[in-house]
Amino acid sequence: MLLCLWRISIKSESIHPKREYLDDSLKEGHGIVTGDFLGNGTVQIVAGCRTPNEAGDIGIKLYELINENYTEFKAHWIDQNGMATECQTAADLNG
Repeated sequence: MLLCLWRISIKSESIHPKREYLDDSLKEGHGIVTGDFLGNGTVQIVAGCRTPNEAGDIGIKLYELINENYTEFKAHWIDQNGMATECQTAADLNG
């Protein structure tokens, strides 16, 4: 599975959004959710997979935006090989 982001530029002449590939290592990806999980004012993406990939990994990854153009993300394992992901949800528990 490819995790992609479609980016629309107001300044672009094209009416078609540009596809940015974030990760091609997820296998049978499930449970995509977004939010400001790091509290830094930007949105992060969290995705999980339930079938081991080529490296044998399953679990949940957080993708952190590292530039303002939404073209570069850094992946962080939240749960590596601890569980197979089927569904995810996010909620702000402290307001």
